[in-house]
Amino acid sequence: MERFLVVGVGISSLVLLVAVACTQTRTITQDGLQVASLIQLISEPERCDGVEVQVLGFIDIEQHAIFLMPEDAEHDITKNALWLHLAETSQHLLEEHSQSFYGKVEGVFEADNLGPGNVYSGTLRDITKINRM
Repeated sequence: MERFLVVGVGISSLVLLVAVACTQTRTITQDGLQVASLIQLISEPERCDGVEVQVLGFIDIEQHAIFLMPEDAEHDITKNALWLHLAETSQHLLEEHSQSFYGKVEGVFEADNLGPGNVYSGTLRDITKINRM
């Protein structure tokens, strides 16, 4: 009985730590951007809504999306991705790359914008950088 209680308390503590997300995480880039993981943005989007973030992941050129991993892009698992909303003035950031790659994207996270067909887990807009890692 005691073992189950300790495990339960340990798991509860871990869940609480994960739930801290954007509003309390203070990893900031030199440019003043919040560093956020895709998992963080997907699991608790309301905490980062409207926040300018830097996100790392697999950038799929054709889908204009950043995925957790290449297999998610290959199998079209869009719930493991954010759509990249590129204004006409920022299209060149993605067009500079000839194929999909692991990279870093900087932009503003929108929790309620689920991209074309409402199939993604959010959107990055006002994108200022897309860099290969």
